[in-house]
Amino acid sequence: MVRQSDQAGLAGLPADGCRPPRRRGGMIRVVAMLAAVVLLVSVAAAADDRTPQELWDAARGGEVEAQIALGDYYGDPEGPEPNPETAVYWYGEAMNNGSSEAAARLGEMLLDGDGVEPDFGRAMEALEMAASAGDAMAQYRLGTIHANGFGIASPDAARARGLFELSAAQGYPAAQATLGVFYQQGIAGAQSNERAIELFRAAAQAGHPLGQYHLGVLHLTELLGEPDPAAAKTWFERAAAQGLPQADLALAQLYMSGRGVNPSSQKAFELVLRAARAGLPDAQFQLGVWSAHGAFGEPDQSEAVFWYRRAAEQGHPDAQYLMGNHLATGRGVRKDMDMALEWLAAAARAGHPQARQRLETYKAMQDGEAGKQE
Repeated sequence: MVRQSDQAGLAGLPADGCRPPRRRGGMIRVVAMLAAVVLLVSVAAAADDRTPQELWDAARGGEVEAQIALGDYYGDPEGPEPNPETAVYWYGEAMNNGSSEAAARLGEMLLDGDGVEPDFGRAMEALEMAASAGDAMAQYRLGTIHANGFGIASPDAARARGLFELSAAQGYPAAQATLGVFYQQGIAGAQSNERAIELFRAAAQAGHPLGQYHLGVLHLTELLGEPDPAAAKTWFERAAAQGLPQADLALAQLYMSGRGVNPSSQKAFELVLRAARAGLPDAQFQLGVWSAHGAFGEPDQSEAVFWYRRAAEQGHPDAQYLMGNHLATGRGVRKDMDMALEWLAAAARAGHPQARQRLETYKAMQDGEAGKQE
């Protein structure tokens, strides 16, 4: 079993007093994965035959093309003179002169904080302008904001779906992959496996990892004909090569079951560990289970708690439930009944089937002990 001291790159274990997060809406859980796989637009310096001084003179004079060219030049992190703040300035000038192209690039930089202080309000203004002018990337980024509700009053799945439709219609792969999820699950509109398949396939063939992952999942079902684990493996591997942790977990499941591959528990463990280190709560939960039961060595309850906590803090109901149990019994962690009740309450709010009953049991035990002390 991998010990905590061997887990390079992982943050330190949170203090026992960390409180469980408030439960978020179901849409956030759906789109959390999507936010992790946004493909950023890499903007190369615009080709222009003019000298740098001529570009600067033209940009100062209000020429939009020159302003965008300077924004591209200074905004390229691999360019000769990266300077994000200067790029933001010139994109802002071009946007003020009516350029939706510059607005899209400005909005993305300010939303992500690419070398500059994030500015959500200004980013939204820029993205709204670009999206209204038909920019596919801006439509997609706005869609993700409305889908998960981050930075705005509340999620708006219908608005998100409409924006994804507009972006996907222009062939934007990230929007196609995301819209496929909406059609597959019937989020804020019609459910259609046929349309989801079209969108996933288009995104996958364009090289988007989320599209590749979902196309792999479909090959394990009968929606594309006979299940084809070997084809699923191919698509999962392509997505995993681009860093999608969900694909690592899916590959691990193939190696554990031997579907389409020679079974290998060691390979499965390596893939789950990589996905867990990348922050995937399902993988973190799986590592916790394996640690608790000694699947790859001696049972290690402290290691199990290490991974359960990480998954629980991301809203994983099963991990929240088991964190509550471990804290209540003191297995692998200092006993803390108050925190145990909080984690069990979080799991109960998320709909975990056993959490409410266990919560009531532990509350009764705590009340009984308090009564004895009186």
